[in-house]
Amino acid sequence: MSSQIFEYDIWSSTAAEVGLSEEDWKAECKWVKDFNEATDTLDWELWKEFWTEDAFFKFAGYPRLDGREQIGVFLRAHFAKYKMMEHRATRHTYDLPRGIIYQGLVVTSVVKDDPEDRLTTVLAMNILYRRPGESQIRGMEIFTDMSPMEKVYQDVMTKLGKW
Repeated sequence: MSSQIFEYDIWSSTAAEVGLSEEDWKAECKWVKDFNEATDTLDWELWKEFWTEDAFFKFAGYPRLDGREQIGVFLRAHFAKYKMMEHRATRHTYDLPRGIIYQGLVVTSVVKDDPEDRLTTVLAMNILYRRPGESQIRGMEIFTDMSPMEKVYQDVMTKLGKW
């Protein structure tokens, strides 16, 4: 993942606008960068450290999940479908009073066992529930259309005789 992705120009706010010192602002930007990079590992054991025990997760059209354990069960199964996934942030907006970070993302993936290694790209809007200085999120909502990725996954599973 390119380090340019997390330059300040993708943030729609500045340290002064959200009421943080420059040092605290840089720490917030680094946390988001680390969070997204952990996601890209497709390793729940690494990513789970970013979630509180009682966090919630709402992903696309799936039911809301409550608690880090439930989230982990879902994400382990979800991540197992992919050989690679990259989340490229295109925009961040910080709502400090509410403890919310909005992220615009371009998500690129390759389905595991796809002999063609087709790259599939979708757009996503994430809402992270986390106050400045906290090391974990209290919740996350992801709004996206997964059908392009699901289509490739179904195609691969059909060709492998697993669908």
